[in-house]
Amino acid sequence: MQKLLSSKLKLIYFVLFLLISFNLYAGELARIIKISDGDTFIVLNQNNQKIKLRLMWIDTPEKYSSKKLNKDVIKCNTTKKEMIKLGKLATSYAKKYFADSKNVEVDYYGKGYYNRRLAVVYKKGYDQPYNFEIIRNGYACIYKKAKYPKVLDKYLKEAKKYRRGLWAINPELMSCLCK
Repeated sequence: MQKLLSSKLKLIYFVLFLLISFNLYAGELARIIKISDGDTFIVLNQNNQKIKLRLMWIDTPEKYSSKKLNKDVIKCNTTKKEMIKLGKLATSYAKKYFADSKNVEVDYYGKGYYNRRLAVVYKKGYDQPYNFEIIRNGYACIYKKAKYPKVLDKYLKEAKKYRRGLWAINPELMSCLCK
């Protein structure tokens, strides 16, 4: 009887441990207050702090003049105007994606370049992160300078194959950007 009770207690403690662990790693609730571009957002967390996010694993075309824009223009032998056009379309996609709900769950993963918080963002009620959806729908490339979930390779291939998003507008430029 003692062993049975001990086993049940261990099981109860284990289940409690899992539940507590799950809650500790659940993302933070926040509200999007600005979408700067397709891969940069500003959110307001539950403590009313503004946090600038750089979304992990993705890279969208630039919509502002910058060193990266100039580098991509040279790399892809295109114009700033064409690159900025795609950047604005990626931003527009992000704004439409979150138009019905600015409430999100954010998982943070340290800080990146320009001191932005690296993050994965989930739209309220969705299991798949926005970081995946923007690639799947053809408005972003995979940021390959860091480790990323390999399922993104599949999503990128599908977007290219079915000419989704920016792949329908300028597949040559997207192919260059997504190398």
